[in-house]
Amino acid sequence: MLTLRQEKFILNYIETGNASKSCVLAGYSPNGSNVTGSQLLSKPNIKAEIERLKAEIKAEKVLDIAERKQKLSQIALETTRNKIGEPVFTNQIQAIAELNRMDQLTDKQPLTINYQAILDRANEIEKDFIEGRYKELNAAE
Repeated sequence: MLTLRQEKFILNYIETGNASKSCVLAGYSPNGSNVTGSQLLSKPNIKAEIERLKAEIKAEKVLDIAERKQKLSQIALETTRNKIGEPVFTNQIQAIAELNRMDQLTDKQPLTINYQAILDRANEIEKDFIEGRYKELNAAE
């Protein structure tokens, strides 16, 4: 069982990482707060609660499946360009493949990728890019 001050200490310690400062913020005396902080951190119930809360916070930072799919979908729809401005599809293809794998795991449907459609679209974009680049160069002359 934790006291209210111990709970405050734990929450402040997780936020600041400073035992002495956390003692003062929790209502302990500033005199000897470094010793009090060290003593509190050595108590098994306080150590256990700090670890439990840290694990809980870490778990909350992990994206759930819907958030991962949304992020991968954004990547799949982005047009990435290399240093000279040419379109690059590596990230898009990888994102689409990962989305397909995720769907296969959750929907148990066979994985089918229409590579030809992806390549056709890539060629269209590349052609548009080259023609646009050619027009820009001719216009500059």
